[in-house]
Order: sequence, then structure tokens, then C-alpha cells
Amino acid sequence: MISDNSNQPREYDAVLGGQSQIPIAAAVLGGIAGVKQRLHSPSVEPRMAAVKDAPKYGDAGLNLAIAALLDPAPEVQRVAYSVLRQRTEPFVRQALTEFVPYQLFDCIRTVKTGTNVAISPGGSRTASLHSKIIRICDLETGEILYTVDKYPRAQETFVLCQETEVFVRSRNLPKHRAIEIWQGGELLHTSLGHEGEITAIVISPDSRVIATGSADTTIKIWDLESGKLICTFGSHLTWGAHKGGIASLAFSPIAPTLALQQF
Repeated sequence: MISDNSNQPREYDAVLGGQSQIPIAAAVLGGIAGVKQRLHSPSVEPRMAAVKDAPKYGDAGLNLAIAALLDPAPEVQRVAYSVLRQRTEPFVRQALTEFVPYQLFDCIRTVKTGTNVAISPGGSRTASLHSKIIRICDLETGEILYTVDKYPRAQETFVLCQETEVFVRSRNLPKHRAIEIWQGGELLHTSLGHEGEITAIVISPDSRVIATGSADTTIKIWDLESGKLICTFGSHLTWGAHKGGIASLAFSPIAPTLALQQF
């Protein structure tokens, strides 16, 4: 019952010198005390809310979020990992290296595939090699959308475009390296240019260009629609550029930036 006297403390007021236990959902003077209190709640929801609030209180709050990675409830662990993964503090990064986030994943579907598996950026399609055939499948239904024959005796890697039926593969033979652009099972373009083995291939997030890297130390940018070469970045193009062959490439998802790893 609420007191008629407005000067008297209410049930959820924080009172200096009070001996009453702090209610789980109450606002507490000295907010980190409330975070600690809610983290000991028997209910999952208050613990999740506490983890979200913890970073507001500096390093002490971040340490509480790190401790929540060991919470018995997977839901709380997920929130803690989500809160911490974007932090740059060294002690947070170190804590995350010792945490295995894959235990938080739920298996929603098991799909039988072959080797050399690729998945589209939107997660709707897969491509995988089955003996001498590459199958492009709908991930939701498992339906085969179309197939592409493997090139005889060639080493191949392939990637899928963002939510379209475009399939791009690199084809390596001892004296013949090529980029092929397919759509719906039809070969649209074959692009030549690399002198060494093509070791990396990526499609830009806007699905406009392809970047390929090679053991010949070059990176080539191709127009996805026409298959034509746009430009070549060599090891002697600029001061401080890469000197070795290209091991892998990656486009930034939010900016026109291309990163590389060399041998």
C-alpha cells in the first residue's frame, strides 16, 4: 500500500541506511549495484537486461559482462557476447579469445553438400562440388536450382553473388587461368589475364565487380556484368604495396575497401 504521506519512503525507494533487500527490477542509487543485483536474479530476463546495462559503468561493468559469458543460461551468454564483441579494450579482447561462441548457435537445418562449399552472402543458396558436377541449391528447400560441369583436371574455386543466380568460378590449369561468370546455368563470360594460379576470388557487396588474386602477385578487378577487366594492382604499383602472391581477399561490407593477405 502506498503511504498517503509523500515524505515517507515508498516500497521501491533506495533509502540510506535501509536494511531491506533491493527488489530485482528496482532502480538503485549507484547503478552498478543494480546491475550486480539483477545478475543474481533467478529469472533470465533481468540478467539479460543487466548485461546490456553493464558497459555503462566502465571497466567494472565490462568485467560483469565478461563474467556473464559463464552464465548458466545460453540466452544471457548470447547477450554478453553481443555486447562485448564490438569492444576494443585489450582485457575484453583477451576474454573473448578464451570464449567459444559456437556453442551458442542452434542448428536450424542440416544440408547434404559435396566439397568446395560456397554460400551466398544472403544465405539463400549454396554451391558445392559433387564428383564432376557443381550444384547450386536453394538452402531453404534443398532444391537444385542448376548445375555446372566441373572443368576436367582443373583446380577450381567458386563464389555466389548476393541474392541472384550469378555464379563465378576461377579455373586453373598449368597453362590456362580463367574467370567464368555464369547465370542460371548459362556461361556468360570467360575472362583471361592472370599469368599465375588464381588463388582468391570475391564479389563486391553491391554485386558490381569481382576481385581476383593470383600467385603472380597481381590483383585484378573485373566488371561483373560484362566480364571485362577494369584494372590491375601489381606489386610495384605503389610504395609499400604487397610483394608476394595473394592468399586471400575480402571486401568490406559497408565501404568500397578491399583487404588482402599475401603468401
